[in-house]
Amino acid sequence: MPELPEVETIVRGLRKRVIGRRILKVIVKNPRAVRPQKPTAFARPISGKVILTVSRNGKWICFRLSDDGYLWAHLGMTGRFRWNEPDSHARVIFQLDGQATLVFSDIRTFGRLALGPSDALEPPGVTLGVDPIHDEVSPKYLRDHFQRRTAAVKDLLLNQEIVSGIGNIYATEILFEARIHPLRPANSLTLKECRLLVKCIRSCLERAIRYGGTTISDFLTLDGEPGGFEEHIKIYGRQGQPCPNCGALLERYVLHQRSGVFCPRCQRRHPALACPPKAECGIQENSPLLLQEKKRGGRNR
Repeated sequence: MPELPEVETIVRGLRKRVIGRRILKVIVKNPRAVRPQKPTAFARPISGKVILTVSRNGKWICFRLSDDGYLWAHLGMTGRFRWNEPDSHARVIFQLDGQATLVFSDIRTFGRLALGPSDALEPPGVTLGVDPIHDEVSPKYLRDHFQRRTAAVKDLLLNQEIVSGIGNIYATEILFEARIHPLRPANSLTLKECRLLVKCIRSCLERAIRYGGTTISDFLTLDGEPGGFEEHIKIYGRQGQPCPNCGALLERYVLHQRSGVFCPRCQRRHPALACPPKAECGIQENSPLLLQEKKRGGRNR
């Protein structure tokens, strides 16, 4: 799924092409892309409107229109915008003045477009936390949200109502840079660790934006180019390979049916902490991490 750096890359491409253009016609080829609205209820209000700005909130793209209404877009797993290039996966087509066409294409149709009122700063029905690029995420903010939660710290990094825009790739990279074990209970982090985590969140995301995001499988920029950050990934998807810091073999774990990678030497668990219950931290029975701890009698590293 495209995360904050990929969405920011697309937004920057859109700004160069669509700001100031008028939407002449909207063609909804797949109603699922504008759910729960009906295609006509989606297309009619924005036809004839001018796109004034394009911005981002978390993983959402926001087009502000000339009536101060908003068109929101979420790319889902495989959604993307194409410029003047309709394809077989085109779900919604925006015909713009100047004989230009903006296409919302989505292979798996998990993405969606939605209209929002002029006074809404978030997509309809969605609550978003602070944006780690546009807003200031303070160590105290993280600590306040973590201190009553025993869920794994990675879970809370992925919680879009706390910090918006972070997904599996960047949560893995951020926690590695901060040397924090992904399954540490969130309430065990100190203010000092939260301060380091804030620093790593921003530095990792800004670095990924600089390289145009990460292309693991489907992500492409508006120009059809892959992101360049994959060459700079340190541990995501590299289980069994040497840690770039210490040389220990990177290990894989499963959290809520989503795999992750960590370094057993750089990202140790706090020795005084008990392992959170499996129901809370989401470790599966076949997780290598869990099997390893069982062999050690449940002792934490």
